[in-house]
Amino acid sequence: MIEVKGLYKRFHDKEVLNGVDLSIEEGKITTIIGQSGCGKSVLLKHIVGLHRPDKGTVTIDDVSLADMDDDALRACRTQFSYLFQGGALFDSLSVWENVVFPLVWAGGHHHHYEKDMLQEKARQTLELVGMHHVENMKPSELSGGMKKRAALARAIVHNPRYILYDEPTTGLDPVMSAVIDDLIRRLNTELGLTSVVVTHDMQSVSHVSDQVCMLYDGRIVFKGSVPEMNQNSNPILKQFIKRKNKGPILFGR
Repeated sequence: MIEVKGLYKRFHDKEVLNGVDLSIEEGKITTIIGQSGCGKSVLLKHIVGLHRPDKGTVTIDDVSLADMDDDALRACRTQFSYLFQGGALFDSLSVWENVVFPLVWAGGHHHHYEKDMLQEKARQTLELVGMHHVENMKPSELSGGMKKRAALARAIVHNPRYILYDEPTTGLDPVMSAVIDDLIRRLNTELGLTSVVVTHDMQSVSHVSDQVCMLYDGRIVFKGSVPEMNQNSNPILKQFIKRKNKGPILFGR
């Protein structure tokens, strides 16, 4: 389980996180919604220890990240994978080389494996995300949806416990967005993952979420299931999910 308690973070004169409390239950999919620039990605970076909080704690399995030395923090990070918004595939590598990159460079160190073994591992992992016979293609030859799925294959190749998704359906058509949503849900169940999804796509939120959290003004202002979200009377939440330009959320904030 991941626990975030009383998390504060300021960059220069801008307070981004202002007392965030969040519990991420093991085996579930938690989505985090909120305006652009409200601190969702900053929160993800705290969860994996890339940012240190000004105040508050992040604990993984009851151990605070602040109490971990560098070796313990590196070991903790091996339990995580991150699906970047744009996929972040390496253009100079083939698809299969991209997929097995976390194995070859685990922990920042180069590991030597037989090429045949790596190719087979890449093939098996690509099959899990519905990508067949693309191992030798380059990222430039893939569609947007194929890039997302290749990046997702890379994210699961080392059998992580946690996956953090940053806007997984951004830039995709509705059909491919639904494909990605189904993959997130299916892989979470089949691989026993715990997932945190940052997204603006409310259809995706409805399809994948076990728990929805809204971040606003540096705090979590709503936590609950999708039905609870749809029935909640919080004016901030209602304005966001109903796509209204009038309400307590100010344009450009």
